[in-house]
Amino acid sequence: MKKVLLSLCTLFVFIAVSFAGTPIKLSLWDKIAVPNNDSVCGLGIGIGTHTPNFIGVGLDLIYSQTDDAKAWQTGMVTISKQFVGLQAD
Repeated sequence: MKKVLLSLCTLFVFIAVSFAGTPIKLSLWDKIAVPNNDSVCGLGIGIGTHTPNFIGVGLDLIYSQTDDAKAWQTGMVTISKQFVGLQAD
């Protein structure tokens, strides 16, 4: 099951990257990120992040905040106004 889930996530990231303006975002905390864009379509990795528009896979250690997300998102705290996908706290 883990291999299937990993394969689907990888496929989702590669599809998202093909349409991406910002394919990867690395975040330290909130708006301290490289690149510091408000729209990400791909992979987001960080300790805590705020990305208003997010499509892809978000892996955050402490918290993840989005306004509009179509994603697989994980963190100890996840905050989203509009969300389609899977959130794992």
